[in-house]
Amino acid sequence: MTLPLPYAQEHKIIAQYGCKSNCGVISIPFPFGMEEPHCYAGMWFEIECKFDKKSSNIPKPYLKSLNLEVKHFNDYLGMIEIMNLVHCSKCKKRRSKNNKNNKHLTINLRDSPFIYSHDLNKFLAFGCNNFSSLQSNGTTVGGCASISPQF
Repeated sequence: MTLPLPYAQEHKIIAQYGCKSNCGVISIPFPFGMEEPHCYAGMWFEIECKFDKKSSNIPKPYLKSLNLEVKHFNDYLGMIEIMNLVHCSKCKKRRSKNNKNNKHLTINLRDSPFIYSHDLNKFLAFGCNNFSSLQSNGTTVGGCASISPQF
């Protein structure tokens, strides 16, 4: 998304005074912050700057309370873009080390100030003969299937 130039010039991402404002190449705006408690607006907004074991030498911001990588902060829309978990079923090479069955991988947003966007999130199943469901508070609120024709 490209912001209009006047907005970009007048509304720069601002961290709290005396706080680090970047993690790698990503600017961290308040209410998010790192290291010192006065740098963020509460435990849900604490950012941990860490290196990904698999990839680059550039540190990446993680939302510490949920241990999710932050890809982008959009203070204009009041949103953050995160890297969500990918559930793999019957994938020999991609089994989770923490969950051998690789089922019910969840992110619990209950009691947090965060919600998923109804407009911008995508939920999908891919492969052959798969079904996935999305639950909120124990109630199925969405689902999708990928069906392979029988030849």
